[in-house]
Amino acid sequence: MKYRNGNASVWLDLQDGTRIIEYPDNEPLTLDTPLNIDIRVSTQCPYGYNSITKKSTCAFCHESALVDGQECHYGVLQKVLMDAKLPRGTEIALGVNQITDNLLQFVKNLWKLGLVVNITMNERYILQYGDTRLKEMMPYVYGLGISYRSLYGCLSLPDWIAEYPHTVIHVINGIDDFDDVKELGVKYRKLLILGEKDFGFNRGKVDLNTPQHKQWKSNVMQLTEIFDIVSFDNLGLQQLEIRGKITDEEYKSFYQGEHSMYVNAVEQYFAPSSRTRNNIKRFDETDLRSYFHFCESQEVSHDTKENRRV
Repeated sequence: MKYRNGNASVWLDLQDGTRIIEYPDNEPLTLDTPLNIDIRVSTQCPYGYNSITKKSTCAFCHESALVDGQECHYGVLQKVLMDAKLPRGTEIALGVNQITDNLLQFVKNLWKLGLVVNITMNERYILQYGDTRLKEMMPYVYGLGISYRSLYGCLSLPDWIAEYPHTVIHVINGIDDFDDVKELGVKYRKLLILGEKDFGFNRGKVDLNTPQHKQWKSNVMQLTEIFDIVSFDNLGLQQLEIRGKITDEEYKSFYQGEHSMYVNAVEQYFAPSSRTRNNIKRFDETDLRSYFHFCESQEVSHDTKENRRV
């Protein structure tokens, strides 16, 4: 799949997920729209904070999900995306806490628009509720991310999930047991390593000097010998200092920068990423394209720090 975005030609290989960006050597990369949009469609999650027990199954949840949360208005969200005139091939990342009829229809609509939908689901949800609804959604989905919560849980998932060529297991630096993550290689071939976010329920809890974090930082490159593909989000790159573990040539080849944004469709606002509320703008204050141009031109930070300029 190939499309134009600003002064760049973007190729997305739907066989292996590789994205290549080419633009003139004598010009800075200038994009009209995000390469990837991370969208929150619901605050409801079976494993979120329970107001009765006063507990959350995932105490580190950066989204502050709630058992009695709410789903977004998909009609409003779809209009926001359609007004942006996103090129076919733009990637949309959806955190799927549970599959509802409205969400399924929304994903079908994105597919009809030529957008590449990648979803992430908690392993617990599939084990508890089965994979029937997930199978209904899969014809309209490209990437399937599985949020790892235990070695036994991930290894117990239906075999078709491991056999699907675009399944990626998502793990969190310092939160998930490193030795257990290595064992996932007996069944899965692709791994995404996320940084531990200082946000939501996990605000103020990140300590990169714990033994677990130090083990991850010292040994993370071992995972490249176990899995066919190991990738990182930008926070993971920072926390694990990956740039110092590969050559400059490799880093320049693999790293494509941020060039993304976050949409909280429940609260109806845009943000640089899911880990900050700095520089947010509501849907009634601006549109998606204008907000993305603002972030790109101002080099807005994607974490909890202030804006950065060069």
